Amino acid sequence: MTDFMMAFEHNAPKPASSRAFACAPTIALGYLLGGFVPLLPYFFAVDINTAFGRSIGTMVVALFVFGYVKTCVNTGWRVCGNIAAGSWGGVQMVLVGGTAAVASMGIVRGIGHEPGAS
Repeated sequence: MTDFMMAFEHNAPKPASSRAFACAPTIALGYLLGGFVPLLPYFFAVDINTAFGRSIGTMVVALFVFGYVKTCVNTGWRVCGNIAAGSWGGVQMVLVGGTAAVASMGIVRGIGHEPGAS
């Protein structure tokens, strides 16, 4: 059934067997950088509150750049209209990534919060 759906419904060719060897390191590097880049301000700041603010700023910039580049790669690097489409892709990535970050912080706070403590 899977082969039928891929061939006739999605019109997609069977992926090359060597593709997994290229995809795995790419995904691992993406997760490593995605987790490490927002931590960089904590290595250089003396105050934890300052580092937290800078970490948020770093995350917003990194998400915007990633969303911009992702959109431009997927739509093609044409000059006319590329800036607007890339910027919108960056804003969308900031909104989705920021929402995910806020949700995860809320979940951690909710799980780690002791009843009756403030």
